[in-house]
Amino acid sequence: MKTQSAYNEPKGFALIATISVMVLLVMIALAMLSLSTIELRASQNGRAMAEAQSNARMALMMAIGDLQKQLGPDQRISMTADQRSDPSSDGGETSAALGNRYWTGVYNSWTSASNTRPDPEFKSWLISGDPNSISQVGLCDTELSSSQSIELVGSGTVGAATNGQVRVPTIDFINGTKKIGRMAWWVGDQGVKAALSTPPPSEANTLGATRNKLQSAPRNAVELATSGAIKPFADLDPEDPQLARLTSWQQSAHLVTDISTPRPLFHDLSAFSTGLLTNVRAGGFRKDLSMKMETYTSPPDLNDSNNVLYTAKSSMTGNEEVGINFMELWSFYHLYKELQYGGGANYTTGGSVPANAATFRRRIRRQSSTQTLGIGSNTRSRSTIRRSILSRLTHTLMRTGSIFYG
Repeated sequence: MKTQSAYNEPKGFALIATISVMVLLVMIALAMLSLSTIELRASQNGRAMAEAQSNARMALMMAIGDLQKQLGPDQRISMTADQRSDPSSDGGETSAALGNRYWTGVYNSWTSASNTRPDPEFKSWLISGDPNSISQVGLCDTELSSSQSIELVGSGTVGAATNGQVRVPTIDFINGTKKIGRMAWWVGDQGVKAALSTPPPSEANTLGATRNKLQSAPRNAVELATSGAIKPFADLDPEDPQLARLTSWQQSAHLVTDISTPRPLFHDLSAFSTGLLTNVRAGGFRKDLSMKMETYTSPPDLNDSNNVLYTAKSSMTGNEEVGINFMELWSFYHLYKELQYGGGANYTTGGSVPANAATFRRRIRRQSSTQTLGIGSNTRSRSTIRRSILSRLTHTLMRTGSIFYG
């Protein structure tokens, strides 16, 4: 007689369990493989990013070095390539190709030893590329091929306008016979742009405020800047406190309704502007003569040969001739004291001067009303000197109320 077990054990359970474990292991293996593939790609992308950032830092260092080399000396002048005129036109068209028009070029200035007008001496374009090529001024007239150049300023910066784009030659990194990377740079000239963050004019009428306005640069009317048929900053309030906080051109988008409208003005406007009053002929800083003009208790003596600012060799006779003297500078500097407001007048030929217009009041000095003053063989009356001031101050930089010589 057969006996039956109390438990009926299912057949094939071990096989099912084994297959389930194998499927789980395969899924784990696939997950690990996918993870390792992702990690490998991420490491490759990270290495490529690191190489690109290293190349960019190298390009930045070389750009700064080239800028210091070419524009470091005071006797250098910068210009943009669009200032080169097409010889086949009347001068109203530039000869620079599209993409090259905003390159910054460097020239030697006319040194203080130059007695005649020298020929322009071009130094270099402030861009990447072969040094032998970028030292040729005519390089900007030739359009660059896409295979040997790269666009650094494109539609994302200047909008759809093609004449504002900037393309420069590239420098390739070669390992043996294989090109492993490239870099490029471009130095834009901020000195040719108008600043957005200029302070609003003061409305105070005190003597100090009036003098400060005479000695300060006028505000840039950026609300009149036009991009096509649009004035992006037409509603800009010059007293908006945000203007003083601008640190980059990109932040100008906070001042307009449509952030894309200021883009075509990238080469025309800047967040702020700074500069140095350097003497581009002799080097060093220009000399501020404003305080010296204030220290005189009486007009400088024209008969004193030490009161001559400089002498220059005449291109006609070859002899040394007297230039501007301190008497002329003193007279010009103190013109602001002769300003008066009020006293409008009507012209006999028609028209009138408003009652609140600024006019010069007549100052008569009996002591020198008939006195003739001169240096060497030149004798002139004081009124003649007054009339010749503006025509003779050609070698002096006058920033409104201040006088700088250099």
